Amino acid sequence: MTESAATGLLDTRSHLVKSDLLAGEVALTVWLPPSYESSDAIYPVIYVLDAPMTFAFAAQGALITYFDEAMPEVVVVGVGEPLTSAYQWGVHRARDYSPRPVPDDPSSGHASTFFDALQQEIVPLVDSQYRTKTSDRALWGHSLGGAFAVYALLERGGLFQRVIATSPAAFEQGVQLLDPDAWPPPAASVPASLFTSIGSQDKEYRPGVDWLHDQVRARDYADLRFETVIIPDCGHIGASTFGYLTGLRSVFPDA
Repeated sequence: MTESAATGLLDTRSHLVKSDLLAGEVALTVWLPPSYESSDAIYPVIYVLDAPMTFAFAAQGALITYFDEAMPEVVVVGVGEPLTSAYQWGVHRARDYSPRPVPDDPSSGHASTFFDALQQEIVPLVDSQYRTKTSDRALWGHSLGGAFAVYALLERGGLFQRVIATSPAAFEQGVQLLDPDAWPPPAASVPASLFTSIGSQDKEYRPGVDWLHDQVRARDYADLRFETVIIPDCGHIGASTFGYLTGLRSVFPDA
């Protein structure tokens, strides 16, 4: 693993991590909260997918929400491919975030491997390098990343306790990506917070989010704090930012 001071956003560190499970490198960017350097406290962690596009906003959003006394201080970890521009889409998004194959990408459908890489390689590395609260991890994903976030909570479970899934792609190209049969049974204890959102103008993904909301509600899980919010006047991409900021307040109700 190599480390360097990140540029462009203060109070950050960058790591390039070799992943055996993914057979490649993962770029991690870590933002540290205001009191980190002057204390010996431990902090909850928010893991952010699609980091080249989302990390700076995620870190600043967490800081602003903390300043507004609506959430605690957190460490923010951006997880992404080592791209050269934020305008690039990750080559392996469909491979890593999709729980099931989609028609136009033969490499897709390997979310289980990406989850294993998070659980076995990435999260342990972060925990070893930073003062993290290992019982309090959050995950934010948007669109296909949002589907992965729900998958991580309900089909794998235990690694993340707070999940923000903005515009989650419950269906993609006619394929149902999430499998309720693999979720905990109805009325089971799911000690976590789950926030989902969708833009009011997002006609393509709205049916899938409605379906997801109904599926989770029907199971009436004990100990699960669950909320779905419609973001007004936003389409699929624009709803990510408003959804994330709203989601922070939803999944950190104990601030």
